[in-house]
Parts: sequence; structure tokens; C-alpha cells
Amino acid sequence: MFISSVLLSNSISFPLGKLTNLEKKITSCVVPVLPEEELESLLIAATELAAKGEDVNDPGCQRFYNDALTLSFIKILTDDTVPSWNENIQQCVRSNCEKLVKLCAMKLDDPIFLNLLTMALNPYNKFHTFNASKTCEGLTTPASGQESTQKIDVYAQSGDHGSPRGWLVHLINVFGEAGGFDKIMERFEIIVGFKKTELATSVNNEEEDSEDQKMDVIESEDQKVDATESEDRQVDVTDSMISSPESSLSSRFEPPSLEMSTGGNKVMAIWNLLKPLAHCHDLLMPYPVTFCLFPILRSVLDLVERQTENVLTRDPRVAETLNCYNLLKSFEIRLIESLGPIDENTDNDQDVNEEIGPNSELIDVEVPTNTAPTGGAESLSAPISKETDQSIEMPGIKATVLKGHESEAFVCAWNPSTDLLASGSGDSTARIWDMSDNNPTSIPNPLILKHCFPRKEPEVHTYRDVTSLDWNCAGDQLATGSYDGYARIWSTDGKLISTLAQHKGPIFALKWNKSGNYITSAGVDSTTIIWDAGSGQCIQQFRFHKAPVLDVDWQTNTSFASCSTDQIIHVGQLNVQKPIKSFLGHTNEIKSIQWDPQGQLLASGSDDRTLKIWSMDRDTCVHDLQGHSKEIYTLRWSPTGPGTQNPNMNLMIASASFDSTVRLWDVETGACVHTLTKHKQSVFSIAFSPDGKFLASGSFDDWVHIWSTRTGSLVHSYNTTGGIYGVSWNSTGTKLSASVSDGNVFVLDLRKLYDVIG
Repeated sequence: MFISSVLLSNSISFPLGKLTNLEKKITSCVVPVLPEEELESLLIAATELAAKGEDVNDPGCQRFYNDALTLSFIKILTDDTVPSWNENIQQCVRSNCEKLVKLCAMKLDDPIFLNLLTMALNPYNKFHTFNASKTCEGLTTPASGQESTQKIDVYAQSGDHGSPRGWLVHLINVFGEAGGFDKIMERFEIIVGFKKTELATSVNNEEEDSEDQKMDVIESEDQKVDATESEDRQVDVTDSMISSPESSLSSRFEPPSLEMSTGGNKVMAIWNLLKPLAHCHDLLMPYPVTFCLFPILRSVLDLVERQTENVLTRDPRVAETLNCYNLLKSFEIRLIESLGPIDENTDNDQDVNEEIGPNSELIDVEVPTNTAPTGGAESLSAPISKETDQSIEMPGIKATVLKGHESEAFVCAWNPSTDLLASGSGDSTARIWDMSDNNPTSIPNPLILKHCFPRKEPEVHTYRDVTSLDWNCAGDQLATGSYDGYARIWSTDGKLISTLAQHKGPIFALKWNKSGNYITSAGVDSTTIIWDAGSGQCIQQFRFHKAPVLDVDWQTNTSFASCSTDQIIHVGQLNVQKPIKSFLGHTNEIKSIQWDPQGQLLASGSDDRTLKIWSMDRDTCVHDLQGHSKEIYTLRWSPTGPGTQNPNMNLMIASASFDSTVRLWDVETGACVHTLTKHKQSVFSIAFSPDGKFLASGSFDDWVHIWSTRTGSLVHSYNTTGGIYGVSWNSTGTKLSASVSDGNVFVLDLRKLYDVIG
């Protein structure tokens, strides 16, 4: 194998000429994978530099990491032309993947390399799917029959003779031989702040004193994060995800880049650390599972469960934490199911089984099955069987489960004119599903809206969450906001119309105005923007806030309100440089705002546990509604009262909280008329039916509940397969959708509800 002479010298320099050639070839949709060509040479050079710790200070190597490396492997692992490549090319790609995996094992603190490792070990990418019949024969990994002194070197093995996935098995073993699993444990220790010996003791022996020490460490670390939170908010999150330099492990003042990329959220950092192994869990051997993954998973899950009342509820990123907790729990369950009986020769098998096996809350959860990326649906005539806790399951109400998203389904929204349902996910796609009754297919296939970097060629996924969706009033265009910092406008046939580029970081919310000519968006860069929907151009960028903007809502066709972690609400007007009104009074970050149907009253929900009602003709709030015992996450006005389609019904507002309750408030008096208490975990989404008669709520307890707004009684419940991020009614009120943390989207047919209740 060719190694440039410059790499053999004491002073290593990165081959910039080869990097420039690779970048040029990539733009022509060519990736040079043959021996001694650009990709192999650059991987070797980067590995040499990384081994000496010099890659982080080499501009050429960082340039390679930040662009060409990712683009190369996206192209060769996901290209539709993979089946047309000859065997020599397939072998060269596998060889380059080996080098990538070895490099990733050295760089587990860097989000770029965790994403690359996830791609390389994903059995569902085009490369591994085509080569699934290949075996490990002839590859330099230990065989399963070796003596016990070498047994721990077998990290993966396939039991499926029909689809052995030998090349993927080989890559997992390469990762293990490179010390990858040991480095995962080391990274975990650094994230949570305690030693491996303490971890092993707490997992295998369940010593309470050790657990208490860990809790103290976690709480202490959380206080450190809180102390630097205002400073972290000024960081460009997108940039830090892409180009954070490797932090020194000995630094006591700067958090590791993996932790920085998750905003200090330790549970999210640990999920990102383990995520590369999630899809290939069924290939893992007992050693890496029992001595690396199980101890980490058990410790994290136990710590989150114990922190719920004390630390977790004070975390402004609790939604992210709970979602990652669910993903980690699901990963543990899948490992238990795929591993089967633990090897009899493993000394602490009994301890591991006692630690994990009897926990029925973890075991008796429906584990989502892996689905093809193109998506599909399956109909269920009855809810999934679980304890209902006196919840009401009305006979005859059917649910369709829309499958296809490869990560969490964060949002869902119905078209205002038709039964087209849009969903947005952490897999960097939105999807449009035709749920109309006259759809000729019983299993709707979605239009997949791929969120790619704004390049003509090649098409490259951003691998960032789709955070928000909104249809225009005509129902012919869909706007999406993403963690990649871009807003996009799509047609109903899935074509990208415009990419809106101006934010310097993730977009948290976006909305169309009622006329459908403008869109407003809110970002982590502390700004809001009004866009011309026709041209896709930024009309005006408002820099009112001093911290990330979390929500926006239009008051009129040219004025809007925005709220922020800076605890202030500003009302902006197109072509006016300063706020036309500012509302102060909240004492913690404001997560949600919404104008009432007539645009007269503005409601705001905050982490200070209050719901406040504001009016443009007053400087102080009209109502300060108190009753929730924890943070308010979201709120919704009822579609009732003067100027609505339900003018004879009183105007109400609903609020949902981390205290697991939903409250209905009378706007006129400020009184809480109903407290809805069936949920067992945080409620992240609520939605009124179009006629105002029902309120739907979705919680991380996996349940959708439907309530009567008149009586406050529970009229229907449905149990999904994961924590619920969003619920949405169609325009006729006959269907209700729920977006779920496992990627599924549920659609309930509620015509029976109206037949029975009216």
C-alpha cells in the first residue's frame, strides 16, 4: 500500500494536492476509491495525524473532515448505482470503510465521526444491503472458535446464513480491535464524570453509596452547565456540530466537543455516542454488550429515572433528554432480545440478568421494528395492549400506523384543504402522506422531502432534525424548518420550490401568515426573519432578542410576536426596525406563544410555570394564570368565540406541562375550568378539534387522550409505540395524527367518535 514519503517523516503534513483533487472529483460525482488514490491516501494521512494528536491543528486535515470526507462516504455508501459496481470496486470501498472505522474509533468525541460511524455501520444503506450475502471469509478478523484468550476480540458475528452481512460484521470487529468499545466506555466516563471501576461496581453490585456519589457528580456537572448556559447560547450550534475541535481530555474548564454539540445535555451525548451501534445491535457478541453497552445503558437509565423530580425537571432541554432516554431504553431492549441467553462462561452473567431481566417496565414495551426507508403503513383495529389505567378505548376507532421515518417523528401537520398529512423527523426528511378516503392504495406511500445541503451536485443529506412544519392557507405549499439552519418551501407533489438561507443556526419555529405571502421563522441565532414566499428572499431580519428565539406567531399579515430564552416577548412589524411592543414579566424562558383567533390577545407559556395573557393596549399581563407545578411546554387557543366558525362557544385556552397535566382556562375570568390528569409523563402537544368540542393531548407516556372541552371528561384513549411529540387534527375533525419518538406516525379515524358522542 502506497504511503507518501511525507507521512513517514517526523513532521507530518497533510497532502493538500490530493485533497483538492478529491474535492474536484466529488463535485463531478466521482469518488476515487482505488488503492493509492485520493480517498485512501487522505484517510491514511488523517489517521497518522490523529494518532499523534496533530490533526486538530492541521487546517488541511480539518478541511477534509468538515466536507470531503463526509461527502465521499455518503456518496459511496448510499449511491443508487452500488449494484452496478464490479467486485474490485466493492472490495476497495470495503477497504476504505475499514480505514474510516479505525479513524472513527480514535475520534469518538467528534460528532462528525459519530455520524460517519453511524453511516458505516448502518446495515440498511445501499452498500451493505447489496453486499449482505458476503461472508467474513478471507478477512483478518478472529473466528468464533478461537480460544478464550482471544475470544473477547470477536465483537460481532452473524447467525443468519442466508444474509450473513459478513462485511458489516468485519467492520464492527475492526472497530473493536481498534479499541472502539473501550473508547466508548472512556468517553462515557468523561461525559458523566466518574471512573470505570465505580461504574462496574454500581452496575454489578448495585451499591447505593456508589449510586449516590454518581448522583452528586451529575448534579454538580448540571450546575456547571447551568452556570455557563448563557454563554453557550451565543454559540452557533450548526457550526459547533460540524467543526468543533477535539477538546483536551485533561481540560477542566472546556467541555468535550461531543458534549458541546449537544448543548451540555449528557443523556443526548450518551445516545449520540451509542447510536452508531443501534442499527447493527443484532450482530454484537456478548462481550461488548455485557461489559460495555449494558453497564452504560443501565447506569444512564437509572440516573435519569432518579433525577426526574430533582434535576431533570429543571433542565430546559427536558424534551430532548426524555426522547434520548426512550431511545436508549429501546436500544437496551433490542440488545436483550437479540443477545438471548448470556454465554455460560461469562462470570457475571447472573448479575447482568438480575440487573436487567426482571424490570418489566423496560421489557414489556413494544419494540419498533426496522422498516424500509421508503415507508408504508399498517392498519390496527385496536390499540396496542397495555394497562389502560382506566383510559377509554372506544370500539370501532381504527388507527393507521405510518412507517418510514428512520428517526424520531417530531412534528405533524394536516393540509387545510385536503387529507394530506405532513410529518417531520430527525432523519432529515419530511414526508407527505395521502390519507384521503379515495386513495386507491390501502397502504399510502409517502412523498419523501429530503433536506439536503443547497448544492446542485451531489445531493447530500444534512442529517439534521426537521423541527417545524406549516402549510399555507391555500394548502398548495408546505414550509419546513430544520436544525441545519435552512427553511424550505415545497409543493404538494414533493418538489422543492425554495431554500431560505439566512439564519446562522437551527430553526426552531416557522409560520405562514394568513394571506400566504410571507413566512416568519425563529432561530437559535437570536433572530426572527420575514421571508417573501414567492421569491424565497429575506425581507427583513429582526435582532430583538439576546438569546435563542423559541417560537413565533403572526398577529396580522405583517406583524408577529416572538419569544425567547431571554424571558421577553417582542412584537415586530414589517419595515419597522424596533419592536412595536415588548412584554416583560416572565421569570424564566418562554417556550410557546400564540395569538387568539382574532389577534387581540397573546398567550405565553414559560418555564416559570405560568401562563400569561397579554393585550397590545396594556404593559402588564391581563391574566397571570397559575396552577401548573412544573414548566409549561405548549399552549393552544380554542377555535371558538367571535370571528370563528364556532361563534356561540366561549373562547378557551389550554396549557400542557411537564407536570403531566393539561389545564383548560376560561379567558374571560382567568379561572381554570378543567384539569386533565390521566397522563403519567410530560405532555408535549395539545390540539383542539376544529369544532372546539374536543381537545387531544399527547405525552411521553405513549398515550393520546381525547377530552370533552365542555365536561373535561376523557372520551377516548389510544396507546402508541413511543413518546408523543405532536398531535394534529385534520380540517374536518375526523382524523387525528400523532408523531412518535420511534419514527412512527399514527392516524386515528375518529368518525366513530362523532357517531357515538355527537
